[in-house]
Amino acid sequence: TGDIINEVMGICNGTTNFMLGKMEAGADYDEVLKEAQDLGFAEADPSADVDGYGEGMICVLLVTCFVVIIHLTTCNFSNGYFTRFEMLTDVRAKIAILAKLAFGTTVPVDTIPCMGITNISVIDFAYAKSMGCTIKLVGTAVRQSQFGEHDGALSVYVSPKLVPNTHLLASATGCGNAVAIDSANLGIASYTGPGAGRYATANSIVADILRVANNTSTASPFPFSSNIEIDNDYVSAFYIRISFQDGLGIIRRIGELSESQEVSIHSILQQPITDRMAADTVVTTEACKYSQVKALCELIEKEDFALCAPVFMPMFTGSEYFCA
Repeated sequence: TGDIINEVMGICNGTTNFMLGKMEAGADYDEVLKEAQDLGFAEADPSADVDGYGEGMICVLLVTCFVVIIHLTTCNFSNGYFTRFEMLTDVRAKIAILAKLAFGTTVPVDTIPCMGITNISVIDFAYAKSMGCTIKLVGTAVRQSQFGEHDGALSVYVSPKLVPNTHLLASATGCGNAVAIDSANLGIASYTGPGAGRYATANSIVADILRVANNTSTASPFPFSSNIEIDNDYVSAFYIRISFQDGLGIIRRIGELSESQEVSIHSILQQPITDRMAADTVVTTEACKYSQVKALCELIEKEDFALCAPVFMPMFTGSEYFCA
């Protein structure tokens, strides 16, 4: 009441945050995944965590009925004891719930663009570090804004993001979760808590069961509704890492393909090439649509010099109001 929310962003999965932190320190993906499983943070089948998918709509229904929304930042069922429920707590379902709470709009979970962390590697953290950033898996719900008015369509998505080290989400380490809310009057408010582990999970579950048993849960978990247009073809600056076999004209060709998709290049980064048969370069873009960058990466993948599909993710820039 009395305030308007512009954007909600959250690190809502302790397992992936734990893994990304270890990868930033130099460990490879498979090694970190095994450690997370041994600690009980990830299941034998970790896809709901690392890919961001799962039976999200079931999660939305359960949350609506049993009002576990109170613990979105602290409740994570991936502790080795609740295999079925682990599938219900993916970031995509959580950001759909947060979008409903913040904007009153029901966003079908299966329409939310979702990218996991399986393609992130140590080299991405090296490039991120050179830009003063880290990488976090972030769920975002934001009103589109051309001139700062924040009255456009609602975009909801899940993706790894380059986050400046000065940003409050960068401070969420280990299996910690964090949610940041930007509103017209309050500015930025943050909420943090553990996102994986048996004690944090048990505390949240028992508290919710007691609320239901004692009939003290909120009668209407979603306080209002709205008819805000949904447009999940979100706008952002993007990071694109291209793995290639070295040769002449590669940067020129990348520029031509970018122009064909109306993607403006902001910068080109490349570490010294030590293996001409397997090198990497990074392109950062000006603000553009997700669909434009996805189409660009599909074109690059078809080129003879490309070794695999490019890795791309949105990134925060100094002009965004969520940055310090």
